[in-house]
Amino acid sequence: MALMKLGLGIDTGGTYTDAVIIDMTTNEVLSKAKSLTTHHDLAIGLVQSVRKVFTDGLSPEDVDLVGISTTLATNSILEGVGGEVGLILIGWEPLKAIDMGETVRANIQGGFDYNGRMVHAISKDEVHDAVRSMEKNVDAIALAGLFSTINASQEKQVRTIIREMTDLPVVAGYELSMDLGIDVRAETAVLNGKLIPVMDRFFRDIDSTFKSMGLTAPIMVAKGDGSIMNMESAKLRPVETILSGPSASAIGGRMLSGLDECVIVDIGGTSTDIAVLSEGYPEVQSMGATVGRWRTRVRAVDMWTAALGGDSRIYTKNLKLGIGPGRVLPLCIVAESWPGIAEQVWRCHDTDIFIPTAKQSQGLSGNIGIILDTIKKNGPLSILDIRNLIDGI
Repeated sequence: MALMKLGLGIDTGGTYTDAVIIDMTTNEVLSKAKSLTTHHDLAIGLVQSVRKVFTDGLSPEDVDLVGISTTLATNSILEGVGGEVGLILIGWEPLKAIDMGETVRANIQGGFDYNGRMVHAISKDEVHDAVRSMEKNVDAIALAGLFSTINASQEKQVRTIIREMTDLPVVAGYELSMDLGIDVRAETAVLNGKLIPVMDRFFRDIDSTFKSMGLTAPIMVAKGDGSIMNMESAKLRPVETILSGPSASAIGGRMLSGLDECVIVDIGGTSTDIAVLSEGYPEVQSMGATVGRWRTRVRAVDMWTAALGGDSRIYTKNLKLGIGPGRVLPLCIVAESWPGIAEQVWRCHDTDIFIPTAKQSQGLSGNIGIILDTIKKNGPLSILDIRNLIDGI
C-alpha cells in the first residue's frame, strides 16, 4: 500500500452518490460503492458511500487525494434555496426595476467609463452607510461596479472597506465574470453570495466527518468547466461548481476512452448529459451556464441535457409508450421499505403507486391533506386503492 498513490473520487448525482478508490499511478479501480443520494442533506449519502468504499485493507489514512463533484449548487438554484444577499451597485442605478435576486440593494457613487477613466471617486461614508443598512439582514454582500472589468480598483477598494467593518463574505463581480454588462455581473455576484452559506455548510460537514474517519487528504472540487479547485476556493466561489457533475463525467469519459475527439454520453438515474470533447477537453459555453431563471457568465461545459434516465417514469397514453420527464423510485428500492409492494403491483396491474415522502402534512388541507393522510396510514396505494378508501373524492 505504501507504494501506491490512492485517490478517493466522489460524485453526487440526482439518484445515486458514488465513491471509488483508485491507484493513481496505474488508474486501477481498487474499490467502489454506491448509496442513494439524500437530497435533504447531500452529506449523508456522501458519507454512506465513503464508509462502504473502505474495504479489503483500504483505510482512510491511506488516501492521498480526494476529488468531489456535486450537484448541490445546481440543485440549490433550481429549488430556490440559499442565503440572503445585500447588493451594492457602484456608479450605476437601473433606469427601470430589475430583480437580480438580492434581499436589499444600495447604490453608491463611483464607476468608470469604457476607457477605464474614473467617473466619480468612492465615498467611504457612503460605503459605511450602505453596509450598516444591510449587514444585520444578510448572509453575504455582493458588489458590482460600472466597467469594473476594465478597471476593478473601486470594487477592490469597497471590498476592503466592507471587510474592515464586518465578517460577512464579500463577493466582487469582477472576480467571477468579465462580461461588460454590469447587470449580468451583479446577478452572478448575488447568485454566488446566495450559494456561499449552503456550500460552506456542506463542506464543513464533509470536512468534520472525514477528519473523524481519519481521512485528512487534500480535497479538490470539480468546477463546471472541467477544471478543479481546492475546497476553500469552492466555499468562496461556489457558483463555479454549477454543472460540476456533468463536467466531471466528460473528463472521466475522456480518461476511460483514451480519445481526445469524441462525444460523451452520461446516462444517470435522472437525466442524460451529452458533451463534445475537442483536443481532450469538453467544449465550454462562451456565454456561461444558465440554470433555471439565473443567467451567469461563469465558464461551464457546453452540455446538452435530457430529462431521461434510468429512473424515468414509463407510461402509456392513448396507446403510445412514453418515457419521462418525471422521475420515479425503482420498484426494488421501494420494496426495501415495503416488502409487499411487488405483489401489490402485480395484483392491481398498476405501476403508479403512491408512497408518503413527507413526515408531516403541514400546510396541506382539504382533499390533498386527506389523501396524504390516507397514504401515510395505509402505506403504498394505487389511485384505485385511494378512491376505495376515501368517500366523496
